[in-house]
Amino acid sequence: MKFREIERNASAGGEFPHRGSLSQQSCFLALRCLYGDWRAGRITKEQAQQERRTLESTYLRAVEDEKRQAACLAQYQENLRKVGEGLSQLVRSAQEGESTESLLELSLDCLSRMTGEQVTKKAVLEGVRMGCVSLPNI
Repeated sequence: MKFREIERNASAGGEFPHRGSLSQQSCFLALRCLYGDWRAGRITKEQAQQERRTLESTYLRAVEDEKRQAACLAQYQENLRKVGEGLSQLVRSAQEGESTESLLELSLDCLSRMTGEQVTKKAVLEGVRMGCVSLPNI
């Protein structure tokens, strides 16, 4: 919901956004109080304008924060899905008798999927391939 919509509803005695986000509900209530204080003469027009600008910028920041949080949650859920796939592949490969190096690579891939980081996986695998680390082939 746009700030102007919330403002229009709040100033005109419109309906509270029951299904809105917390930021929408908070903004509505703050604007309703602001307009009520202004109409009752408890604050000046200049105070009301300044507070309205503050509320608008705070609301817009909150909306951006909510979008970032939703994107982070979506990425986290996607990483979990990928980890689940990776763990299933790891178990299947272990049951099929894959080499220790192959299982290490699959394990590191799962770790990379969880963290979204690839540097560790590359460094460890490079160390194994260069012979810095030896792995027993069980």
